Amino acid sequence: MRRQARIVSDNFIEIEKKFLISNIDASKLPDHRETIIEQTFLRSSEMNLDRRIRAEYCHGDVRYYLIEKYLTSRPAISFTRREEIGKRHFEKLGSFKDPERKSLRKRRWEFVWNDQQFRIDKYDGPLQGLMILEAVLRHENEDARIPGFCTVVREVTGENEYSRLPTEDSEVRSSGPAAGRKKAAAFHIVALVDLLGQGGKLGRFKGIPRTRNEKRTFTRLTRATFGTVEHFRERITILNQPLPMAHAVPDAVKEELHPSQLRLAERSAESAIGLQFFTDLALLKINLGGQRRHRPLIGLYGLLRQLGLLMLTELAEGVLFRGAIEAGICAELNGGDLYGQAISRAYALESDVAVYPRIVVGTHLLDYVRSFEEKRLSENERVVSDSYAGVIGKCLRQDTDGVLILSYLDPVLRKSYFGHENDFAYVVKSACRAIRRHRDVQRDEQLNERVARIEEYFRSQGCWAER
Repeated sequence: MRRQARIVSDNFIEIEKKFLISNIDASKLPDHRETIIEQTFLRSSEMNLDRRIRAEYCHGDVRYYLIEKYLTSRPAISFTRREEIGKRHFEKLGSFKDPERKSLRKRRWEFVWNDQQFRIDKYDGPLQGLMILEAVLRHENEDARIPGFCTVVREVTGENEYSRLPTEDSEVRSSGPAAGRKKAAAFHIVALVDLLGQGGKLGRFKGIPRTRNEKRTFTRLTRATFGTVEHFRERITILNQPLPMAHAVPDAVKEELHPSQLRLAERSAESAIGLQFFTDLALLKINLGGQRRHRPLIGLYGLLRQLGLLMLTELAEGVLFRGAIEAGICAELNGGDLYGQAISRAYALESDVAVYPRIVVGTHLLDYVRSFEEKRLSENERVVSDSYAGVIGKCLRQDTDGVLILSYLDPVLRKSYFGHENDFAYVVKSACRAIRRHRDVQRDEQLNERVARIEEYFRSQGCWAER
């Protein structure tokens, strides 16, 4: 979306007013662009120069930017330079991170309303609950014509705690229900996924390489370990973004809903799935605190779909991982790290039960889904809730050893992965080729058995592709 701004060389004058808002009716958003933004603040030698790097995710694409803002004495006016950069430059600039300011993650909607441009930022992580409306104006004295679907608390233009988010020692007053309170424990759904085989590869590092052959071996092992982990994290990050509205509600649910019920499901389709990485593990999490009625089931379906697509696409590239998904009470510690029952339960399932590349589903999560049968809901909410519970049930199956797993090749999920059936067939064929390659090169009998289990699952779903 183009900004209404006057270009000055590679800079432009940005005139904007900011408003703290408490709520929006997302169903009334006009035609808009939606992105997920991950932003890191950089050190600056000038007090008024605000520098940051930003990764923007939109419809499966990621772009990287360097943004420099020179803040003037007038709160609404700044000089801004925005430059698209490559990934390597982005990572290099990350080493100049400002240690006094935390990185942030937010969802942004950009749209035009009454011939004015607006942005709504909804923050995640430590700033969860904070929502800021920005009006991009043509001149400083222009009044912002606030969209009717936004509930404004007050204008915050020029207030330091909102113009320079966030610092290590500052507190932001959230407009949400948790404002002013310490972080409390809440019910969470947690998925833990673990790359397989990385520990063994790391164990092959014997020390500092000295000879040419040792350096060649070192380079090969580095690519096979660090490169795999980096790629794994990138894939998860790219998949962790909202679906276009046309695909936000699965076809199996659409078929059961009347128009008013479908609109209810579409309005509830947005569910933030948090990410946390450590070593070769990834944690995907949904905070259910404050989520009511049918919304948690919609969020759970989104998580299952994301995990299924991750499993299939990683298999297609020859990358093996296993995981588990569970539910329980957790709390966010300083820095956004999650601690509690759900993580402990998921870890136990992943390490002791999953065994081979699959995603195990815990009994506490299953009990949570079943509990929706007894919830008091309106008629439309009941239909939506039952429809999603039914779809979730179809996405799960008992494996040959009696363990409940995510059936990522189930027709309900496979229809949601790609726009065309040919795309699904191509990825499945690539996955089968990679599975055969793993099976042919493995000399470990136990590993051979685990790979054979994947092939068995593909065959049971009618998805095995011969040579």
